[in-house]
Amino acid sequence: MPRTELVVRVFVAAPDDVRDEVTALFEVVEELNRIHSLHSGVRLEPVNWRTDAVPGLGTDPQAVIYDQIGGEYDIFVGILWAKFGMPTPRAGSGTEEEFENARRRYQSDPKSVRVMLYFKNAPIALDDIDPTQLASVRGFRSRVGNEALYSTFADHDDFVSLLRLHLTRHIQFWAESHLR
Repeated sequence: MPRTELVVRVFVAAPDDVRDEVTALFEVVEELNRIHSLHSGVRLEPVNWRTDAVPGLGTDPQAVIYDQIGGEYDIFVGILWAKFGMPTPRAGSGTEEEFENARRRYQSDPKSVRVMLYFKNAPIALDDIDPTQLASVRGFRSRVGNEALYSTFADHDDFVSLLRLHLTRHIQFWAESHLR
């Protein structure tokens, strides 16, 4: 049994239409910690603006979030469906800005952050479709598809299965490379 515990911070970037998936991620992290942390020495810690940022002032809301959370995470998880989110002064949405920050970190040091992107591939109710938001998600997916391998999922169970698999692999990676 490892003596050292390594905390691996998992930053979750996602607009409002995938709140259920964000909740599922927190639940999967809790489950994986119960199953793996004692033996692997690795504990995942989810980070999200809704749970880890507090109200404050800045040049804009996204800047307040970044000032509080910053780049202090090891795994970036981006989740998108039909909404891209609110634009910031620096990007088309907060999620895009957070992805770009993670990408810059990766480009300067590939060992500094792991990046995982998920796109929900489920039907969207006509009343919930904002054509501009949906076009922004599709454009983003097309742009990142040139350099990133991403996963798509159809529903809650599909997403949870993917997360369990992918995060377990990350736990194994961190345990093998940082604690042995």
